[in-house]
Amino acid sequence: MQAAIMFGFGLLFVVVGLALATDFRGITTKHIALASNLVRPISPLRKGRTEQDLQQRQFLLVVLERLLGCMFVLAGSGLVVAAAYTFVTK
Repeated sequence: MQAAIMFGFGLLFVVVGLALATDFRGITTKHIALASNLVRPISPLRKGRTEQDLQQRQFLLVVLERLLGCMFVLAGSGLVVAAAYTFVTK
């Protein structure tokens, strides 16, 4: 039972991580744009910034989220391997 749960979460992490890392259908870019628009009215970082500065910041956030997606893939792969090891040893 525990191995099946670990395997399921591992596959979920891999799928979500791949979607973020490869920017599948623009999901990463849309997520960053949505988050920026949501926080825009209360963000103290917007004062005195040009549009070019904000676009550069958004680009860096997209790169950071893609790296986070790579980490999700690695964590998911680890969970899948741990689930397989648990299943084989029991």
